Amino acid sequence: AKAASREAADGTVYLSTIHPYDENGALVGGDDVSLQVEQIFKNARTQLRALGLDTSDIVKTLEMIRPEALPTYKGTGRVRKEYLGPVYPGAAGILQRRVAIDDRVLISYDIIASRHEAEAINPGWDRYEKLTYSPAVKAGNMVWMSGQAALDPETERAVHAGDIVEQTRYTYRNILATLDAAGLGPEALVRTVEYVVPAGLPDYAKTSAIRSELLREPWPASTGAFCHALLRPEFLIEIDPTAVVLG
Repeated sequence: AKAASREAADGTVYLSTIHPYDENGALVGGDDVSLQVEQIFKNARTQLRALGLDTSDIVKTLEMIRPEALPTYKGTGRVRKEYLGPVYPGAAGILQRRVAIDDRVLISYDIIASRHEAEAINPGWDRYEKLTYSPAVKAGNMVWMSGQAALDPETERAVHAGDIVEQTRYTYRNILATLDAAGLGPEALVRTVEYVVPAGLPDYAKTSAIRSELLREPWPASTGAFCHALLRPEFLIEIDPTAVVLG
């Protein structure tokens, strides 16, 4: 059987992708995405408690969501508030037509936890006061950052609609603002995952110039991934970064 979790030498714990099945293998929640998320966190709690941790030690979540779940997705915030915090983790979310072999599964989670005390990092964006995730979380020497897209953190409006190059520039600038709040610069980035929707693919290659413009050596490892959609229809790209404290 595949391992349910793996702990790194630095105290970071990586959980295998979690689906909303109970201990008997039965799907929980039916067509209610909030109930499915609740079962996912119950499963995560069981795995983490076996390691002497809990869901309060989660520092990063990645949600893979089916489009059918989006109309009621907002209700999952209540579940996250119940299981996460007081320092909310970094988070990212993408939409995919399928998130598991079983088409009844509406959402799945990748979860990272840490044995280190978590510290929320926020450049001063008030919108996060009402959300169940942080712009970034520092735990040990790792900085677990939320996925960012071309969203104005003050007005909460999407910007640069239809232009993936400008969306990428705007997004990386917000990522750098978050790093700055942690006392770090672009050289602290060690990994980025760029999720691109179909409409963004024709001009995606042009975004490499933005990385050269804004980032620094040593360049972060980078993955480009195709996804069905992002959480707002205006978004052509979401960037999910990870950083380390240097020195």
